[in-house]
Amino acid sequence: MPGDNVPRHLVDRLPDGPEVMRKDEDGWCAAVDHSKMNCSIYEQRPSVCRKFSMGSAYCRSERERYRDRHLIDIVLA
Repeated sequence: MPGDNVPRHLVDRLPDGPEVMRKDEDGWCAAVDHSKMNCSIYEQRPSVCRKFSMGSAYCRSERERYRDRHLIDIVLA
């Protein structure tokens, strides 16, 4: 969003124009520090992340969706 100060190496531009946070090969936000399991740019995180409520219904559904997707990957491997 205008006014966000996200480091440019963590931003991708979609084919239709909008900029989004880059994702890593696992589909996680590229700003996640996997060794500490936290946001590596917490003080610079975009406004959409600032509005995200940990533990909310949306948060729980995203965690469930992620878990289910990776369980399928493990079973198929």
